[in-house]
Amino acid sequence: MRIAIIGDGRLGAALHGGLCAGWCRRDGAGEGASRGGQRGAHEVRIIGRQRAGCDKVRVMNAAADWADVVLVAVKPRDLPVVLPGLRGALVVSFAAGVTTDALTALMGCEGSGTGDDASHRNDDLRAGKGRHVPCRIVRAMTDIAVEIGEALSVLAPCQECTVDDIALAQEVLSSVGRVCVCQEHEIDAYTALSASGIAFAVHLMDVMAKALPGGAIGAREARQAVLHAFEAGVKMMRVGDAQSIVRKVASPGGTTEAGLRRIATVDEALQDVVRGAYLACRTGGAACGGDDRA
Repeated sequence: MRIAIIGDGRLGAALHGGLCAGWCRRDGAGEGASRGGQRGAHEVRIIGRQRAGCDKVRVMNAAADWADVVLVAVKPRDLPVVLPGLRGALVVSFAAGVTTDALTALMGCEGSGTGDDASHRNDDLRAGKGRHVPCRIVRAMTDIAVEIGEALSVLAPCQECTVDDIALAQEVLSSVGRVCVCQEHEIDAYTALSASGIAFAVHLMDVMAKALPGGAIGAREARQAVLHAFEAGVKMMRVGDAQSIVRKVASPGGTTEAGLRRIATVDEALQDVVRGAYLACRTGGAACGGDDRA
């Protein structure tokens, strides 16, 4: 399988590294893929790196002919330049806050493409020259855990995507973690809970690890103790519910119960953090946890 990644920022680089390493893990190699991104029948390339201007656009457009899947990891403001030349290819867009309707319009499916090539193609189609070229575009969200093969990626395909298109997008992203297909309106919730949620959870772990007075425990040991608490909590939550787990730990009148009463005073603030991330995604991609990763 040939995969082109357009965008060499943090997300593009993370996808490249994660995909190469993921296929090596799945193929039993045990080590990361070569710098060129090839592993057996799989090849992953970041397109347009160290190029500029018209030359970069031409190279990106060529990705539509070369690749089985094109992963677009650029900022929303760059989409009008990138998408028109990719029409007909299977495109997975990670642009935060940009809907499938907006993506298909930018690609030129409704005569709204930009650039001379896209305009000529649309004129030809309207004049009855050539065949209909479908917009095979999938709106996606993933998270920074692609770097270690533990991401949660969610996909919202446009109406013209086939069952095979969706399966191919799932196959690609399953190499860097779990994948689910969702309703488009659910992407913002997944972003707040999972993508931004990683940062929230890590921040809470860091705060806990630094909570005790100096000399109580070493910094390394404190970190390991907190990691154990979260890892054990995750495993128990997978097979049980939160309240029953808490009841098992918190003896009546004990130190855990006292601590939980104090935590309850900030429950609303913690929920506000998640709700704020969700509303930021709903009201605009620039404020959503994802735009700055491209």
